[in-house]
Amino acid sequence: MKKLLPLSLILFSVVSHASVYRCEQNGVTLFSQTPCADNAEKLAQYDTTPTKRAVASPARDNVQNSNATESLQQISLNVRKQSLERQLQQLNNRRQSLERERNAKLSEISGEDIQSPDAVTGRTFIAGAAEEMRSVLNHYQLEISKVQQQAGRVTEQLRQLEAL
Repeated sequence: MKKLLPLSLILFSVVSHASVYRCEQNGVTLFSQTPCADNAEKLAQYDTTPTKRAVASPARDNVQNSNATESLQQISLNVRKQSLERQLQQLNNRRQSLERERNAKLSEISGEDIQSPDAVTGRTFIAGAAEEMRSVLNHYQLEISKVQQQAGRVTEQLRQLEAL
């Protein structure tokens, strides 16, 4: 029965127009859908033909809602991916920056040992420089390791999103 109603509405719908007429009868102004006197003035005409959208289609509405939901989910997924890709790029930039800083400090320390004035002082200075270089290496290796771990977690999140 429910399927017959939309079909019957489509089959029995005809092109129809509604008009508005103004008439004067016995000194009174009347408005009507049909001419009410010989002096009737047609004011407007409206198309009252049912449109395709006027007939409800739950199946089509469900498909459209489903498509809209899928589109929103896809947009959300893409935004999340872009955010993770930006994070990964920032982490890679941070790692490269730490590596440059480390290399600059090591170069600075190793350059100082060439300027040692005598052999006795130089040996002590070289030993101190080696200790300082180990300290710099350890410090930067720890920082770089933290950044690499974060990058690994972000990469894993990206893989999981791409699997969806």
